[in-house]
Amino acid sequence: MQWCSHNNTIDVEGRFEVFMLDDKVTPSGGIVDAFGRLRISDAFTIFDSQHRYEDNNRWSTANTVNTSITHNPNTSSLSLTVDDQANSEVIRETKKIFYYQPGKSLLVMNTFAMNPAKSGLRQRIGYFNDQNGIFLEVDDTTAYLVLRSYSTGSVQENRIAQTDWNIDRFDGTQFSSIRKKYDVRSDGVDAIDFTKSQIFWLDIEWLGVGDVRCGFVDGGALKTAHIFHNENINEDTYMTTACLPLRYEITNKTNTASSSTLKQICSTVVSEGGFNPDRRAPTISHGRDINQTYTLASVGTFYNLATFRLTADHLDAILIPERISVMGDSNTNYQFKIVKDATFLTSTGNPIDLVFVPSENSALEYSITDAVVNTGDVIDSGFIETKGEVSLTGLQLFQQLERYLQVGGTYDRGTYTLAISPGSQQSKVAGHIKWLRVV
Repeated sequence: MQWCSHNNTIDVEGRFEVFMLDDKVTPSGGIVDAFGRLRISDAFTIFDSQHRYEDNNRWSTANTVNTSITHNPNTSSLSLTVDDQANSEVIRETKKIFYYQPGKSLLVMNTFAMNPAKSGLRQRIGYFNDQNGIFLEVDDTTAYLVLRSYSTGSVQENRIAQTDWNIDRFDGTQFSSIRKKYDVRSDGVDAIDFTKSQIFWLDIEWLGVGDVRCGFVDGGALKTAHIFHNENINEDTYMTTACLPLRYEITNKTNTASSSTLKQICSTVVSEGGFNPDRRAPTISHGRDINQTYTLASVGTFYNLATFRLTADHLDAILIPERISVMGDSNTNYQFKIVKDATFLTSTGNPIDLVFVPSENSALEYSITDAVVNTGDVIDSGFIETKGEVSLTGLQLFQQLERYLQVGGTYDRGTYTLAISPGSQQSKVAGHIKWLRVV
C-alpha cells in the first residue's frame, strides 16, 4: 500500500497508520506512544510480573469464601476461581502504586484468558482501583472498555460497549465505524475471543486532560480498539490520578450456572520517553532521634529502629526511601536489614503491636516502639562499620524504584522496618530514613 503527499511517497508493508494534515504525513496509532513519539524512544520498565515458580508476592489478594487461587507452574499463570454463588469474588491488585510522570507516555500491558461469558458473571482486567482507572470488562455477555473517575467526588464510569468502540470493534467486521477518520485496519477478520489468551494494552497521556487509548496486541502490533478523548471536552480532569495499581477481578453478581475461572498471566508498566523522577520532591525524615536511642541487648538479634507505613487516608500516595542514616555509640559493627511487613516480639518473646505516630503534614506515619523483629520479607541488608554516623548512600535506594522499596498500595498498606543488630551487647543506636514523596 502507498500513501502519497504531492511528490513524497511512503511505501508501506503491513499495517501503518497516518493522519493527513497540511500536506504532511504524521504517524499515529500503535506505532507511536501516547505523546506521538515513534516507539523507538527510551522505555523504562517500572514494573513487571511473572509467575514462573510461584505467586510472586507482588500482588495483594482480596477474596471471599468458596474461592481459590491456584498457581500453574507449567503455564506461569494463576487461576482465579469463584464458585456458583452470588458475591463470590477474587480481586488481585499490585502492592505498588505506579509512578506516572507528566509528559511521559505510560504504557500498561496485562495478559489473561477469561472464563466464557455468562449471566451473572463479571470479569475485569486493567490499570485501576476502586475510584479511578481504565479497564476491560466482560459483564454478563457484553464486553466494555471502561474509564472510571472520582473527579466529581463520587465514582463515575464511562462504559463503552464493544459495539461502540470508536476505532476497531474487534468483532470480525474488520473496520470501525469511523474508518475514514483514522484509517485503522485489523489484519484478521475473526472476532476477538476473550477465552483465549490475549494481551490487553493501554497508554495514558494524563496531565489531567489527555487521551487514553485501549486495545489488543495482534500479530505483534499494538492495535487500538477505543480512544477516550478528554481534551477540549471535559470541564475538569477526567480522573483524579494516573498513579494507580494493576488489577484483575472476577465476581459473581448473582448466582451463576457453574464455577468460573479467570487466568492471570503476566503484566508490565512502562514509562515511554524515559523516566526521570524528581529529586526536588518534598522530603520526610523520621526515626529515632539522638535523645531516643535504642539500647540493643543481644548480638545477632534484630531490633526495630524505625517502622514506616502510609496513613489510612493516603493509601495511593507514593513515597520512596532515598537515604538511611544510623548512628551508634559503640566502637563496634552493626548489621542492618530493610524488612517488608515485619512481625514483632517483646524482649520476652511475646507478640507486640507497634504504636504509630503520624508525620505532620505527610502521608507517612512511623513507629519507634521497642521491639524485636521476628519475621518479614528482607528487601535489603548490609553492614555498618566503626563508631559514629554512617549515611548509607551507597544503597542508592532512589534508583531502586523498579524494585519494591516503595510505600504505596490500596490493598497493601504494608510496613517497612529499619532493623538493626549490634556486634556487641548494650550498644545504643539512633537512626532515620529520609523519604521522597513523589505523589
